[in-house]
Amino acid sequence: MSLLKNLLISAPYTGFPSDAFRRSHEIAGVALAQTDYQTEITAFYKLLPDSDKWIWHDDCPILTVGAGGEWDDTSLAGGSVIKVGDTYYLYYSARTALGTSWAIGVATSPDGVNFTKYAGNPILQNAALDPEEDIYIWSPIVLYYEGVFYMYYTGRYTPNKECIRLATSSDGFTFTKQGTMLSPDDADAEAWENNWACHPDIPLWNGSQWVLLYCGGTLANEDVGRATSNSPSGPWTRD
Repeated sequence: MSLLKNLLISAPYTGFPSDAFRRSHEIAGVALAQTDYQTEITAFYKLLPDSDKWIWHDDCPILTVGAGGEWDDTSLAGGSVIKVGDTYYLYYSARTALGTSWAIGVATSPDGVNFTKYAGNPILQNAALDPEEDIYIWSPIVLYYEGVFYMYYTGRYTPNKECIRLATSSDGFTFTKQGTMLSPDDADAEAWENNWACHPDIPLWNGSQWVLLYCGGTLANEDVGRATSNSPSGPWTRD
């Protein structure tokens, strides 16, 4: 079996925080950007609904760190924006002090520009006794499908590994963890993803199955792989 069968893109390891332009989400028409990894989240917006061109929004940043003492007063990291009905949901990662655990929060907006942080944040935190997220959780990517919010997030665990986990919700605020979707410890994981199976993109339906792109790697290199499933809740099979 080729060690490269699941490898789609190969590039020198740069690390998640250094990526300036994270993801473009066609459904919401908003693409998050991380120009200042520590303190703010900015955004691109589609120029026209049928255009492939993106422009900066004049009112950036759209989200900044919280006031001193709040759970997100030190660092923010972009996640995803989705639109359900007339509401935009922005899911993001944050922490309260350097070196502390990341957690996940949400902010909502009626127009995709002016976001209000949810008073009940953080909506998801790591479980210290869970062996696949005992260090922290972050990088939420959310799919809304048939009345369910599917949150795919990255769990970091001992020793120095990351996996993709799932939590689901009926309202976009209260999530129930469903376990691990992809892990470097899986039986079908390959050498190129020995340390990381993480930072997934939004799953897409290709007409016959769900397709999930994700980052994988070792301590020396980070690449992109693909997995498929008959359901957004898994199980997922690497190509």
